[in-house]
Amino acid sequence: MKGSSIGLAADLGGTHARFLLNAGGLRRVKLEARAHDSIESVLAAALAELKVDPRGLDVALAVAGPVRDDHAQFTNLNWQADAEALVGRFGFRRVLLLNDVEAAARAAAVGLPDGAAVVHAAPDDAASRHALVSIGTGLGVAYWHGTRVQPSEAGHAGFAPAPGWPTQLAVALGAETQRITWERVLSGSGLCAVFAQLQGAKGVDAASVTRAAAAGEPDALVAVSRFAYLLGLFVGDTVLAAPAPGGVLLAGGVIAGLSAVFDGTAFADGYLKGRQLAEIVAQAPVWRTDLDELALHGALAALART
Repeated sequence: MKGSSIGLAADLGGTHARFLLNAGGLRRVKLEARAHDSIESVLAAALAELKVDPRGLDVALAVAGPVRDDHAQFTNLNWQADAEALVGRFGFRRVLLLNDVEAAARAAAVGLPDGAAVVHAAPDDAASRHALVSIGTGLGVAYWHGTRVQPSEAGHAGFAPAPGWPTQLAVALGAETQRITWERVLSGSGLCAVFAQLQGAKGVDAASVTRAAAAGEPDALVAVSRFAYLLGLFVGDTVLAAPAPGGVLLAGGVIAGLSAVFDGTAFADGYLKGRQLAEIVAQAPVWRTDLDELALHGALAALART
């Protein structure tokens, strides 16, 4: 890290706020994002728990939203972040703002996480563009090609359902909003919507659905299978649209929660079956990881390079 041996990284999502302090070793803090009404509040709480003086500290904030001109508007929280204002408020030496999925892709560009599971096997072409698809409170996508990383807002592309239950799901979601995006479908709330379609009831959370599936509850098992199918559709389209022939890494809290019940067969159906140019998609490998610190390590790495 240029000019400083101490750095603070944060991964600020719609549900959790994770912090990693690099100061003669790594120290961690995890907070509930929605317990705070602003980024200043959650930063103050983290600094207090870490017992670190913010003055002169290098900080990298991976935020769940687009970043423009050192300013960020969170997608799923009523928060804003301004790098200059945060330096003035806390006395940081500098603040680097970057998209959270971009930060995770920076870590993946160095090498796939240890223990990453193969979802679809194919030769890994390290010289080609890769994509990271992160599913949690929202849906994020970023690309990397060598060491170059590009964030995107591909999760806000429109959802085009096939006939049958996907169309019925879209009708149900259409009662809530005029335009249905892939983020509404592939997120924690999306998994709940798929389950609610089967149960005819709302009010559950994603963790409850995955726990029920792990316990063998039939509707929950169908829900996670349908969710995996939809994910396969989106990931296959990402391979073609980016393009991302090098492969796709799946990450995020919902992916980690589904680990024990992830339906690889349903994913493969969405990824390959019945699509045009399936032979191209089939050449792109897919992995998934349960690691929840990709964005943190990517943020620290970004600090070290600037």
